[in-house]
Amino acid sequence: MWLPDQHTLVFADALTERDGALRTWSTPWDGAGPHRVLEQLLYLPFERVIISHGRPVHDREAYVNAFKLDPWMSDALRQWSRQIKPYRKLLRLEP
Repeated sequence: MWLPDQHTLVFADALTERDGALRTWSTPWDGAGPHRVLEQLLYLPFERVIISHGRPVHDREAYVNAFKLDPWMSDALRQWSRQIKPYRKLLRLEP
């Protein structure tokens, strides 16, 4: 959500904070471009980012730096990714 009067972006689940760093979440659709969509928000003149997972308030620099780090994968997603991989190959969704 963009709050123009407050120069703030608010996210529910697109970002997380781990070990003091703002991170994007890893998704099964990483190759489809969710990070590109999030990076497009850099055109907005925001100063703050509020998230719901981890330390809640971050600055613009933390948002920019989040795209320099690998997406963070939760243990649950890591487990699900291992389970779904044989099916993705069967459906020819990956080599």
